[in-house]
Amino acid sequence: MGRIARKFHSGLAHDRAFRSNSFGISATIAFAFVMPNSRYLT
Repeated sequence: MGRIARKFHSGLAHDRAFRSNSFGISATIAFAFVMPNSRYLT
């Protein structure tokens, strides 16, 4: 699993557009998880 992940990440590093797009998706997912969770924390 670790080797596959490393190859995948090095592949993303070469494709800047795809990397920024996947970062945007990751940020959106993280934001979607943080917002409902913050309601339970407060």
